[in-house]
Amino acid sequence: MSVKRFWLVAAVGALAVLTAALGGSTAYGGSSAAAPIKVGVLTSLTANFAPWGIQFRAGAAMAVNEINRKGGVKGRLLNLAVADDQSIPNGGIDGFNTYLAYYPETKVTIVVLGNLNGPAPDQIGPRLGAAAHGDPVAPTTAQAAGAAPPERAAVIVAPATLRAYAGTYDVQPGFAIVITLEGDQLMGQATGQPKFPLFAESDTRFFLKVVDAQVEFFRGDTGEVTRLVLHQGGRDIPGVRK
Repeated sequence: MSVKRFWLVAAVGALAVLTAALGGSTAYGGSSAAAPIKVGVLTSLTANFAPWGIQFRAGAAMAVNEINRKGGVKGRLLNLAVADDQSIPNGGIDGFNTYLAYYPETKVTIVVLGNLNGPAPDQIGPRLGAAAHGDPVAPTTAQAAGAAPPERAAVIVAPATLRAYAGTYDVQPGFAIVITLEGDQLMGQATGQPKFPLFAESDTRFFLKVVDAQVEFFRGDTGEVTRLVLHQGGRDIPGVRK
């Protein structure tokens, strides 16, 4: 069975189960003015998992149309509402947490499953990503426990080096960090947040003064800057340059 057909069958099956739960028969048996039954579908319509999520949406729509064509559920039509989870699979329930990240450039997938409720998967995942790509792995430090951050001294970096860092870095769907150069000052702005200056502590690593966070830039095999890592709160959060 093809992937496309699998998701169509899965969606149709899900709607069939719903129909049975609501009363079994889809034969018309009430007023056409009866309020429709709202059916919600949460799937991936953007980013990495969109090819599968779009097919699932199509299957759900097919099932709803077929049920409505036969008169709905006890005379009530189905009204499909689809929401996009933006291919963000992280989540959990009481006692369990998960982390999943995909690096399209290297085709590496990181999965962390935690059987203890807490932030551990979100802290471990980015470190595994860094290790898988041969990058330095920041240890858990006292800053994560709330200790005062160390004092950092700014150094001068050549303007040509600063210009190479300018660009947009996607952290996750709907959230990015935009790096700009204003005069000789490197600036960083995350989605929905103010713009803040970045101060160099080396040619590749910069720090913020308004919050205990650092931004580190990395180059690919061609020498061009391809990604950054935001170090904050004991986490290493990667961002891929557009």
